[in-house]
Amino acid sequence: MNQPQTQPKSSPLLEEMPDDIISGILSYCDFPTAVSLARQTNKSLRARTNSGRMSHLWQAIFERYNFSPVEEAAEHDYFIQCQKRRKLLLGLMKCDDRIHSYGRRDGDRKVQFHPMTPSEQTMEEGDDDQAAVIQQDSFVCTSTSSGTGIAMMDPNDGSMSVISNYLAPNDDETVQVLHLQAEEQSSTRQPANEADKPQHLADAYVGIEVKPIIDFETHTLMADFLSTVRIVKTPSSLRDPISTELVAWTRPIGDATYGDRMSRHIPGAFRLIDMDAKTRRVFVSFQEKEESMRWMKWNATPAKNQVLAFSLLKQNQVDISEELPQPDFMIDCEEEVSAFSVDCTGEHVVLATAEKNMEIWQVDQASASRLESISLKKALQKSIQTRLSWLKDLMKRQTTAQNSMDRRMNEPCVLRRQLEKLSLSPIQSIHLSKYSSIERSGFVTMHQEGRTLLHWRKVSGSFEIVSMITNPLSTQLVPQVEFTGTKVLIYGRNEENTKASVLVYHVANADMPISDDWNKDGGKNGGGGVYNLCSPASIRFVNEIRPNAISGIQAPKSTSPLHLTCNERFLVMNVMASEEWTGSSDLTQGLLVLDLEQQ
Repeated sequence: MNQPQTQPKSSPLLEEMPDDIISGILSYCDFPTAVSLARQTNKSLRARTNSGRMSHLWQAIFERYNFSPVEEAAEHDYFIQCQKRRKLLLGLMKCDDRIHSYGRRDGDRKVQFHPMTPSEQTMEEGDDDQAAVIQQDSFVCTSTSSGTGIAMMDPNDGSMSVISNYLAPNDDETVQVLHLQAEEQSSTRQPANEADKPQHLADAYVGIEVKPIIDFETHTLMADFLSTVRIVKTPSSLRDPISTELVAWTRPIGDATYGDRMSRHIPGAFRLIDMDAKTRRVFVSFQEKEESMRWMKWNATPAKNQVLAFSLLKQNQVDISEELPQPDFMIDCEEEVSAFSVDCTGEHVVLATAEKNMEIWQVDQASASRLESISLKKALQKSIQTRLSWLKDLMKRQTTAQNSMDRRMNEPCVLRRQLEKLSLSPIQSIHLSKYSSIERSGFVTMHQEGRTLLHWRKVSGSFEIVSMITNPLSTQLVPQVEFTGTKVLIYGRNEENTKASVLVYHVANADMPISDDWNKDGGKNGGGGVYNLCSPASIRFVNEIRPNAISGIQAPKSTSPLHLTCNERFLVMNVMASEEWTGSSDLTQGLLVLDLEQQ
């Protein structure tokens, strides 16, 4: 006979405590423990610890997990948000356990496929190669949390659209088309003579990006900032034969559409570029020896060791007669800049230089100052030596038999080889979280054509390498890397270049720590090529998602780059689909959408 279940009894002492004491006790707990203490005791304590009465407690726990800020006022029940976001993160770690059984099913929203076809202009020109459609960063999630919107650009003609519910097609959706040209420039007024007509020969569309604008004091999302870059080419007889143009739009949270168009037109072709959504600025490093550029304060093009910051202008501020734009300020590095990225706070810029060094700069409204210069080789030596010393002490404490069974004893040889390789390998790209600052989450750098990633974090006042990821993916085409603050995703091909994989790595936080004992977790920490160089461990490999395991889905053509965009709910990547998904006998290129909420 089954015994009736009884609720755990709460301590009379706990019931007699004032709310602030209970809140203080629960604040030291991770979310599952806090829920057990607050919700599984009795009705009185459940009422006292509900979201309305102790919203500050659940918000503090939510922020400790380093989740993306909530988007809508109606979503500010942080207890529910903690439940939802934890479920999504844990779902990402496990979704591939069932992915092999997925296929085309009516009404099934776990996996979706959206074909991307060439633009009408491309078809008229007779180009039937669909791989040309997704050659650049032409699609991006508009939300960093769980929103269903996506922004898309056709790189063939520059047409852009924002679809509110693209990732959940069963819902009602709205489509907003954005124009690169200002409204007054696209009017029907005819020019007075032929010389007044635009004489652009070609536009090279680079891609699009969406970044959130966040109030970091309240951890509140204020708006989304969508931007796109193009290279404009004109006849050499005109003033600026080659120029860079950045156009951006803002969508305040609660609004349905993007507006407040801003832009900046700069002579010359950019070499490196990044957008700061918080201050509405663009940071640019230019091609050297660009004859089309003439600067007021420089006799030649700014050197490759310089990064210039320009404020975007509103539509009524743009003056096309302006001879030469002046930067707000300039970052003058010690060596040629090979990569850089702007922090989401708008206060820091992380730069890599050609001589395998890094610089951290602090920026404000009108100036920049260097905070830290880092030698990649010295940082590697310090972090690896710390790990080797720890392993040496461990070997002394363990018996010979224990050491022979310990997977970590293979580390010294691997780490010494990596030190030699990475000391000679420049930093190719820098990846920052869109919503979490480098002070909190650090950043990730890519090396060796994507074969190796380094995770940097601030330790005792300076940035150090805390983890190394060596992945088994092919380097024929550089894999796509996404770093959110809670996870690292790598989308690439296998060594045979025939199949694609998304490698998933979990980034630790105070409430979701990572064990550094490979022997207890079955070696999974060492899977995916993770080497944690400090304590506590910061990264572990948790999953490999194989799109090819889904019936009817194949990797893109071997010559087509891989691209991935994601938020906390969705993963979106370019793939090829067969007749099972499209009804066409030919393979069709498009976007595969994985909905973690439906897993």
